[in-house]
Amino acid sequence: MTKKLWWVIGILCAVVVIGAGTFTYIKNNPTKAMAAKMSDKEWKDLGIEKQFKVAPAGHYVHLTKSSPYLYKTSWSEKQFHEWYNAGGHSGKEKITFGTSKTFDDKKIVDSENDNGEVADVWSKLFDNTKFTGQKGGEPEDMYQVYFNSAADAKKDPDVGRTVSQIVR
Repeated sequence: MTKKLWWVIGILCAVVVIGAGTFTYIKNNPTKAMAAKMSDKEWKDLGIEKQFKVAPAGHYVHLTKSSPYLYKTSWSEKQFHEWYNAGGHSGKEKITFGTSKTFDDKKIVDSENDNGEVADVWSKLFDNTKFTGQKGGEPEDMYQVYFNSAADAKKDPDVGRTVSQIVR
């Protein structure tokens, strides 16, 4: 009887250890499906490398060259150009750029030029000849704005150097 009891205890311990190990592995290595169900706090706690690995499919934008954020967007590249060409910075504007964040031009981010969030994006795009398609420009002002996937964005040197958070 004692030998059977030890076998039962041993099997229960093995099940607990295997279950705990599996849970820990899954928690530390989320899948894309699990990442989609994460809260914003859990997503931020993942770290940028894991965020790139499990980022949802879709298009992404890096709105300014030095921005620490890469935003998932529902806008097409054409929509960005249309917004830019329309002079997209009225000074009273709130806009999402197809992201989950609302950018408010009343929130000043560049006090030297008195630019709000929207005007700052527009002025950075104005200087970015890679975006506008004009010739010339300063190399330090040029950067890729629109990406077809998070994997494409990760390959970009500016994104790799500055981005520390993907905003879904």
